[in-house]
Amino acid sequence: MSDKTASFIYSLLLHLILLLLLLMGSVGVPLSLAEIQELDADKIIQKITQPIDQQQTDNAIKLQHHPLPFKKNQLLSLADLYKIEKALLVQQQEREEEARKAAEQEAEQQAEAQRLAEEELKRIVEEKEREQEAQKIAEEQQRQLEAEKLALEEEKRLTVEKEQQAKKLAEEQKRKEEVEEKKLLEEQQRIAEKLAEEQKRKKEAEEKKLAEEQKRKEEEEKQKLLEEQQRIAEQRAAEKAAEDKEKKRKKEEKERKQEKEKKLAEEKKQKAEEAKKQAAEEKRKAAEQQARAAKEAADAQAAAAATAAAAAAQQAALQSALSSTISAIKRKIESRWSQPPGNNQDLSCVIRLRLMPDGAVISSSIVIEKSSGKSAFDNSAINAINAASPLAIPRDQFSEFKDIRLTFRPSGIELR
Repeated sequence: MSDKTASFIYSLLLHLILLLLLLMGSVGVPLSLAEIQELDADKIIQKITQPIDQQQTDNAIKLQHHPLPFKKNQLLSLADLYKIEKALLVQQQEREEEARKAAEQEAEQQAEAQRLAEEELKRIVEEKEREQEAQKIAEEQQRQLEAEKLALEEEKRLTVEKEQQAKKLAEEQKRKEEVEEKKLLEEQQRIAEKLAEEQKRKKEAEEKKLAEEQKRKEEEEKQKLLEEQQRIAEQRAAEKAAEDKEKKRKKEEKERKQEKEKKLAEEKKQKAEEAKKQAAEEKRKAAEQQARAAKEAADAQAAAAATAAAAAAQQAALQSALSSTISAIKRKIESRWSQPPGNNQDLSCVIRLRLMPDGAVISSSIVIEKSSGKSAFDNSAINAINAASPLAIPRDQFSEFKDIRLTFRPSGIELR
């Protein structure tokens, strides 16, 4: 029931009570002001409708014979009615005020209850949001863990592939080096055979040249001897013609001269034979010397070939060991290198550093000789070097790696 309906009913009830009081005014129900103020509408109705006792009935009969007192009592009853109406109005106002306060209090309680319900709802919603956020964070962490696991597995797979590829490249390099070494040995053997053949050909040419020279000299000597003999014969003929007259006188002289010429011819012949023997001896000595020189050259060539082969084998072994060490260094640094995000395709930087005999990197010696222009890329390379320390360097190779230079590119690392 609304407040307006209750007020209307209450007002109607009051008017009905006043009407009953007016109709019953002759009964003369006395009401004091204190009683009026203490009674509410229900008590007043009960008061005026209660049974009339005998005394009151007698008084009423007496009053019927005395009209004036009756009118006076009637007037007093009207005053009482006015007081009653006023008290009832005040009481109605108080009840209305109490009803208004109760309504306000109820409204405040409802508002407070609604506020508390809204706060509780808000708390529940916030708690639900926090739970959802915590669940999202947990799911995100789980996804990150799975992504990291996948990344680690991928990195491991790439490392295995790189190691297999490096091993394959090392084997291929070794095979190529063995092929090159075999080719080098065959080439050296071919050169040695060619050199020996050339030496033999030169020796034969020299011997042929010496023989031809000796033959030419002998023919020249023979020609000179014939010319000399012809000259002597001509001279003797001229002398004989000139000395015909003195033939006798000069006969002895001629004989002596012939004897002398004969002796001279014998001496020349003897000298020629000696010269021939000497030439033959010189030829033999030259041949022996050439043979010794050829043998020494062949021995020297063979020793040089053996030395070259040993040096080549040693160099190949050293180069293979250096290549293995370089590959190991590159693999270890590359495994520690985390390139920064972004486009690094055209970037490269050159870093120089020095090592301790045990392979430890001297941090103070790390110098960027050529920057990539991107500090994050350069720093990632330096961090990879420090993370890879110490490097596996055989002590017999320390002199080759105590001062190294690394070139970092997104495609890989080069060591010089």
